[in-house]
Parts: sequence; structure tokens; C-alpha cells
Amino acid sequence: MKILVTGLESSCTKIVSKIFSDNLKIDGYEKYNGVMRISDDKNLVSHMSLPSGQRTFFYIPKIKDWDIITIATRDYNCSLKSKINNHQPIVKNAIAEHDNGAYILSEMIKFDNVHVFSYESWFLLGDLYVKKFLNQFNIDYSKKINPENVNKKYMKDF
Repeated sequence: MKILVTGLESSCTKIVSKIFSDNLKIDGYEKYNGVMRISDDKNLVSHMSLPSGQRTFFYIPKIKDWDIITIATRDYNCSLKSKINNHQPIVKNAIAEHDNGAYILSEMIKFDNVHVFSYESWFLLGDLYVKKFLNQFNIDYSKKINPENVNKKYMKDF
């Protein structure tokens, strides 16, 4: 099974990649941190945040080449603040990249093999959400990962 996990930078794409690799038990999954890709003879899980590559370059592999494409989502404002702190410190550029990425994702969602994984739904609903999400692909949810409240630090001003 070929799985691509994508989403805006800082939208929890790495942890979603980890969820897939752990539950597919891809060789070396215990050490995989969600960066780039992991594969074995049966499965490939690839992680690609938007933008991909250089800051001004967006690359999307052919959608039809993947069995499953998962778009990881997270609260836009929290994701943007995290992006500014970790990936793109120039606010104007961070917003432009986020907006370009959101446009690309809105076009991708039109395809049948594209599915959305919500970080906030996972945080609120826990194992039930992940189990139901993976079950739609006939993946047994046996390796559990608990979500952290990664949005909390961006909500402290309220």
C-alpha cells in the first residue's frame, strides 16, 4: 500500500505518518519519526508538508500514483504560529505559503483516494477517531499513539 501524508507545515503531518507506519508495522517503524518516508516490501508511507522543497517551490506527486493520500489538518492559526516559530520566520511569507498550500489541498480533496485526518478530532476523540480512520483502509489499529495538546501554547493569550 502506498500512502502519502501531506498538509500545511506544522499541521501534525509527521505524527500522522508515524500512526500509519506503526500500525502497518513497517520494518523500522519503532525508530521512524515521521520525516520523509519509510517502506518495506508491502508498504510505503511518505511524508510531505507543504511547501515541499525550497521555500518558494511547491511539489505535489501525481495523485493517482498513491493508494491513500491523507491530508493532516490542524487549526489554521495555531499551525501558522507554529510554522512561523519553526519553519518560516518571515510572517508575510509564512502566510503566503500557508495560503498557497491551502489552495493546493483544496484541489486535492476532490479525488477519491484523498482523506482528511483532523488533529483536533484526534485530540478530542482519542483512540476511537484513529481506529475509525484506519479501519476505512483495512488497517488494524494496534499501535496506539497518544496526542499531545500542541495547540495549548498558542492559546495562552486568551
